[in-house]
Amino acid sequence: MSKQVDNSNPERKIFLRNKFIEKSDSVLDLFCGNGIIYKSCYSENKYFGVDKNKVHNNSICVISDNKQFIRSNDVSEYDIFDLDDYGCPYFIMTMILKKLSPINKTYKFFITDGSILHYNLSGKFDGIIQKSEKLTAKSKIKFAGRFTIDVFLSFLNKSSISLSFVLTNIYYIFNSKHSVCYMYFSISPEPKGRHE
Repeated sequence: MSKQVDNSNPERKIFLRNKFIEKSDSVLDLFCGNGIIYKSCYSENKYFGVDKNKVHNNSICVISDNKQFIRSNDVSEYDIFDLDDYGCPYFIMTMILKKLSPINKTYKFFITDGSILHYNLSGKFDGIIQKSEKLTAKSKIKFAGRFTIDVFLSFLNKSSISLSFVLTNIYYIFNSKHSVCYMYFSISPEPKGRHE
């Protein structure tokens, strides 16, 4: 079993964030940990960090379960949601999207999608992916890593239809082993008359 490593491939994560953040963006970092990403990308932004195990600054972060934090707080004040999870970020991303609905401005997301690594280690996809893509716990996919972006876009497309937003940008890079994908995407309000 592979050991979880905080901020593996930090240079790729930092590059991705610095490519798309603006100083005026407010950031909710839901896996803030030891603050490497904060120090390299968000130190000039309005920022709040959440992590269940450790935080880098008690004045701008809180130790809490991030799902409980989302349930209990208004997250619409933030522009950026940073989900640098070890595993599959789809569930928490869906929680945020539902909480933001109806979408009334542009939001940016940075996510670490380790669902392929999870699949390679456990032999099965996370439950939310199974449900979305109509897979069973016994579904086997050769070279599953090749389909990371396809699965993610399918998931986002289904979410955009049910929650009425449009995907306005997506950018991604993989780790060197092609087992984890670092992604940026933005969403905007659905234009009037889109489904008419």
